[in-house]
Amino acid sequence: MLQIEGTIVHDADAHVVEVPDWFFPYADTATREKLQPLYVASVKPGEHDLIEQYRAKHTDPEFRAQDAEQIWLRKNWAATGSFIAADRPVAIDLLGVASQLVFNTFANNTLKRAELGDDLDYAYGIAAAHNRAMLDFCSVDERLLPTCYLPLADFDRAATAAREWIDAGAAALLVASAPPRTHSPSH
Repeated sequence: MLQIEGTIVHDADAHVVEVPDWFFPYADTATREKLQPLYVASVKPGEHDLIEQYRAKHTDPEFRAQDAEQIWLRKNWAATGSFIAADRPVAIDLLGVASQLVFNTFANNTLKRAELGDDLDYAYGIAAAHNRAMLDFCSVDERLLPTCYLPLADFDRAATAAREWIDAGAAALLVASAPPRTHSPSH
């Protein structure tokens, strides 16, 4: 456990570790038809069983008995609560933090590419799928504070979406590091 007794610590850089089909259950029909699996450096086509191996480990009592001593050592899908939402409260307890601001790990490039593309319905659709997934993941514990992605490609849609996701429970809104093609770069 982190030695923070007597101090309130809010983790402002926690992450969910997405699986390749992470967007799919949360996407509307039109968006789902255009989705591709979210592949990352560690998981390529044909390696789906790797994640399933980790999913099985998280149900293994011997593996879980080591959660406390491994809380700082296990990474990505091996980490307690990394992609199985029901396990995340255990990780928060072991870390000793008061809350976690939760970001995605691998989805930003996919979201940014959609926003920089020509299909704004898809850009806002995949952002909505991402946001529903984040809200659902974080819904298991009030200490989990979800970040929701906000495309800025269309300012009217962005304003509406911002209000929608804040009202839905977003603790923060995430924007792409690169501006849409029709906007000038700015911080």
